[in-house]
This record gives sequence, C-alpha cells and structure tokens, in this order.
Amino acid sequence: MGHIDDMEVDSKNADTPFTIIGPEDKEDLPLSLFNIIKLIPQSESAEETGTLVAQINDLLKQLYQSESTENTESLVEQIGDLLEQIPEPQPIPDIETFAARINDLLPPVKRSKTQTKKDVEEFCWTLWYAIIEVAMQVPAHHSGQARLADFVEALGQISAREVRMGARQDKWELWEDMPYFLTSLREHFKLPLGMGDDYDEEIAESNLNLNSFMARLLEKNMVVGLEYPIWVFREALEEPYQRRLAMDSLVDMMNEWISHAGEVIYESINSPDLLKHVAKVTPPGSLYQGPPAISYDRWENWKEQLRSTVGSISTEKEPVLERILQRMTEIENNHEVINYV
Repeated sequence: MGHIDDMEVDSKNADTPFTIIGPEDKEDLPLSLFNIIKLIPQSESAEETGTLVAQINDLLKQLYQSESTENTESLVEQIGDLLEQIPEPQPIPDIETFAARINDLLPPVKRSKTQTKKDVEEFCWTLWYAIIEVAMQVPAHHSGQARLADFVEALGQISAREVRMGARQDKWELWEDMPYFLTSLREHFKLPLGMGDDYDEEIAESNLNLNSFMARLLEKNMVVGLEYPIWVFREALEEPYQRRLAMDSLVDMMNEWISHAGEVIYESINSPDLLKHVAKVTPPGSLYQGPPAISYDRWENWKEQLRSTVGSISTEKEPVLERILQRMTEIENNHEVINYV
C-alpha cells in the first residue's frame, strides 16, 4: 500500500470546515438574526462534510495498518459507505441576497417616533453584535472572512431610510452610515497585553479573526479607521519587549493588516486631512521618536524593528514575519514616494 500521507483525503486546497457556536447564552441576540449571519461565511454542508472527511481519514489509517484480509474488506466497505454520505455542494446564496434578507428584518416605521427609534437602535446593535460574534469564530485564513466583509459592503449599498438616533438625535442613513458599527467593533477589539501564564489560546484566536475581518473592511475603506493597524504595530514594535506569546499573537495580527489593508495604510501617508484626524489617537510608542499617525519614517521604523524581532517570537512565526516584510516591500515598490514626512 502507498504511504499513508498519500492516502489522506486532500483538504489542503480547501477551506478548513469550522463550526459557528450559537448565542444560546445571550438572550439579547435573536436566533433568527444570528442564524442568517452565521450562514454567510460558510456553506450549510461544510460542518457535515468536515466530520465525514475526518472519519474517512481515520479509517484510511486503520486500513494502512491492517494485516487481516477480513478486516481490510470491512474497512473498505465502511469507507465506501462514508464516501456516499458526503453531500453534494450546496449553492451558497449570493452576498446581495443575504444583505436584502437582513434589510427586510429592519423594524417598520411606527406611529410613535420614539418607539421606532428605539426599535431601530436595538436592531442595529443586535445586527453588529451578531456579525462580530460570527467574525470572531471564522478562521482568519478562511474565505468566509472575505464573504463577511463583502456582506457588510453589500448592506452598505442598500438605501433603506433616514433615521435619527442617539442622545443628540444624530441623523443616519441606513445602511450607508452603519450606525454604531464602529462602536461595536471598538468594544471587541483587544490587543494581547500582558499575556503570561493566563494565556488563552481561544481568546487569542478570536482576536486574530476579528483583526482579519477589520483589516478586510479597511481594505474596502469601510467603517474601520487607520488607527487600528497603527495600534497593533505600535504595540508590537514601539513598546518594550512583550512576552513571547503576546508577540506571536501580534505578529499574526500585523500579518492580517498588511496582507489585506497594507495598500490602504501606505497610501494614507499622502492624505494630510486623514492623517490630521488619525494623529490625535495614534501617538508614537515609547521606543519611537517620530510623528504620530503614519509616515514614511514610521513605516521604515516598523520594517527595521520587524527585522530585529526574530529572537522575540516562536520559530513557527518567523515565516509569518518574513511575509510581512515581503509584503511591505511589495507595497513600496507599487507606489512612488511623493513626499517624505
């Protein structure tokens, strides 16, 4: 028989199946809304297919080790039965359909303006919570992250109606203005500070997944501001040495931001009005003496610090760090330096 690695069911070129855990413990999140959002990043048969593939691979390993003809025949029969159970790929609704379904759930206008405002506010908060909850469970590398970002973009293109909400009765356009979405993202965004013996791998992974989602939104110039990637790079490269686990997490986060939004970050260097706003919330770290926001000098400093970070991260993260540097160089080569700040 061939080598066992050659007998594995090939799934390396496909997205790894994952499971979205429902909000059973969160009474303020309606299942009807959540159940729509959780379908966006994956096909409905993904979880079932992944389970069957795992079972088949387990039987293949037993088959490889089997020395009994009778046992071999039984294993082959079991594998055949499982292969027949793998469902046909289900057509995934297009992103625009999902966006329309969510828009259809928007509470109707009522006679009472106060009640209408309250209903819409609650719906917005609930919608953003559901999207973020799902985004934090979709692996950063999974194509479902791109589908979630595409969904937000499609929703933003739907012109529903104008509403006034908040203590100051601010005017919002649904869905272009995405009311309260950025606030919701900010509440969930966390940096891996002080990771020590209490390091939680699941929390670190959900943070990385959220960073990937936010980076894809920034790539589309939607909702997310430039300050978020700057905060990640500042924490990793402009502050004193972090614990290795924290640095590993930060390297993964930097990779997501540069991979998906690196062009936007670099191009913003030549946007004075944007930088003036961002500068207020992105002061330099204690180890960097340059200006706030983003500049060619700060970008180069990040590259220099990345090169010296190798000894502060796990060996398995070194290729990730190298990819960050390569991507930053690619971005530079794609743009002419207009004004060195």
